[in-house]
Amino acid sequence: MYRKIAKRIAALAVFACIGAAVSVSMSGCSAAGGNTTLLQITPEQYMISAKEELETIEERDYEVRDLEEIIRVLENAEKNAKKVETIDRSRMYLVLANSLLARKQYRDLTVAGDYTGNNPEPFYIVNTQNVKDTLRTAKKWLRMCDAQFKTESLKDDMNYVRGIYYIQKMLTVHERERRENLNRSVLAFRRCLGAEPNFKADFRIFTKDQTPREVRLKMAEAMAMGGWQADAYALISEFNFSPI
Repeated sequence: MYRKIAKRIAALAVFACIGAAVSVSMSGCSAAGGNTTLLQITPEQYMISAKEELETIEERDYEVRDLEEIIRVLENAEKNAKKVETIDRSRMYLVLANSLLARKQYRDLTVAGDYTGNNPEPFYIVNTQNVKDTLRTAKKWLRMCDAQFKTESLKDDMNYVRGIYYIQKMLTVHERERRENLNRSVLAFRRCLGAEPNFKADFRIFTKDQTPREVRLKMAEAMAMGGWQADAYALISEFNFSPI
């Protein structure tokens, strides 16, 4: 399936090539030709395009390669960015996109376990190596954010993304590490809400605005995964739900 982001970048790239060809034909081989500035795709354009594509993914209709494509564009934006805010945004979205990719990979694996006949239960096991590799990449970007994040207006967003990462991290670790990641996730969500009770994220996830409601639901998800079912239920009971 063609993605809008690929079309957008491809169109700009073709336009850049045409501009180069036109400039060469106009200047000829003369050494006296003037300097010509070619159209270039800026890191900001890469970052904005990737963000828009990430926001418009439908939760029930996307594939691993969709997120992988977005990640490649964000990596290119981060690599070439000079502005501090663009670097911070690109890294934050890389943590988010890789966390969502790990989530998708894990969900796909749960319906495709490896059969281990003639072995003690469980008879089906889930090989989470790809998930762990993706989370390792997310952690790399999170470390960079933890060390160098300077955009104050995005600090609450960064805490929210940090909480989402630690939820996904709980999928592949043992009990002690799960508790550690649970505590980190809940702390990040509480910092997000504590700093801004009327929080609204700079980005959407699966087309939805991220508001205090979504932050609390993510916190409840973390609590349920970490064994705090009573706390999760207490949070969820604050909301009213209707059938989809």
